[in-house]
Amino acid sequence: MPTSPELTSARHLVDQGVGRNVLQFQRLELLLKHLLRCHQGSYTVESLADEIPLGLKEQEKRTLGGLAGDLFQKVIQKKTDGDEDPAHGADPTKFSHRFVITTSEENHQEWHCRLKALVEERNQLVHLSLLTWDLETIEGCQAVVAELDERRGRIGAELEKVILYHDSMMQCLEHLHEDLKRVAKNGETK
Repeated sequence: MPTSPELTSARHLVDQGVGRNVLQFQRLELLLKHLLRCHQGSYTVESLADEIPLGLKEQEKRTLGGLAGDLFQKVIQKKTDGDEDPAHGADPTKFSHRFVITTSEENHQEWHCRLKALVEERNQLVHLSLLTWDLETIEGCQAVVAELDERRGRIGAELEKVILYHDSMMQCLEHLHEDLKRVAKNGETK
């Protein structure tokens, strides 16, 4: 059945909205993979450059839902009285780091719920959206575009938080790497 040029154009806008949202979800997923890989490690001066890429490969096939869960178990943690020393149990012959963000239980729960909702929205978008959207009318397509735009705003807000934490962690790792190079150059011990 032929469609009008207006309906075809409206459907193209839906396609573009889906594409923009999927790209935002992929950016979030990639940042979480990198953050979870790099948030802790134990290295010798010689092994630092080799171990980081290996850890990134381990995260490669992880899903957004699994990554979001790990984020709140390993990186974003509730503040407790008995917070453990990051180097506790680390190999004394290696340099170790652990990047953890502690927050109140309320903030932890709130952010965890928002990220969990985004994972559900991502799954809905990728797996079920065509079953529920009205793409047979211009009005239906306009409603879908509005929904996608609103969702993209929520994805962007969470992405900005992850970018902030990721950038902070990368600055810390950069300082660690500089310190390791200095130690290696000067022959210092830990």
